[in-house]
Amino acid sequence: QRSALLGAREMAHLPPQAARVVDLLGLVPHPEGGFFLETWRSGVAPMTTNGQTGVAVPEPQLRYLGESAFGENSGGDGRRNWLTSIYYLPTKAMSLLLGYNQSDHVHYFHGGLAFKYILVFPDGHVEEHVLGSDIANGQVMQLAVPGGQGIWKCGHVVPEERSAFEYSLIGEGVSPGFDFRDFAVVTKEMVVERNASLLDKLQRYMRTEEEVSGKDGGFDDYYDGSRQQERAAERLDFSTS
Repeated sequence: QRSALLGAREMAHLPPQAARVVDLLGLVPHPEGGFFLETWRSGVAPMTTNGQTGVAVPEPQLRYLGESAFGENSGGDGRRNWLTSIYYLPTKAMSLLLGYNQSDHVHYFHGGLAFKYILVFPDGHVEEHVLGSDIANGQVMQLAVPGGQGIWKCGHVVPEERSAFEYSLIGEGVSPGFDFRDFAVVTKEMVVERNASLLDKLQRYMRTEEEVSGKDGGFDDYYDGSRQQERAAERLDFSTS
């Protein structure tokens, strides 16, 4: 009981304004929406590899770089940093669009509003899990999503009418470490092929192939500071949400 009270007290210290947390943690716009900060990448300094495998690992730390069954990295081989970790802050004004990853992801609830993850499995069945602190009512504080098994993932912040919070604050551990080459967007056409009956349910989380191909930038673009301030201002405008 004492630990539960301490946890509630710690969460109460989180500012309810997304902009304040973005500033305090030094978060930047994330390619999938919301904000993030890479806090760990095995063997190299975080936020220095533009979402790619860091192959320039000093000799004493080569154990942090391992072979994987994935595609080529920027160094032309299949190695990955063993582990990456980020803060992720989705806001109530956005949806996490459908995508899939080759690496295992573990999501940790840090505070703010709860976040609903929707998982779509290769056989077409769907699971919903709510990441949050209300464990007495079925929410979970951690959610593991296996990679490389064709599981698609999307989601959204769960609004609360009486809450002043504008966001969820989530931690994500990824192993083998995140490399944007191991991530892919799931398009509307892919949903039709897997299970067309899910179109209505997943409408807010989908883009078409044309929309994806026409999207400018990419992961590299999101590490370029020239547009970060503009993107941040757009994402922190809740006047229409």
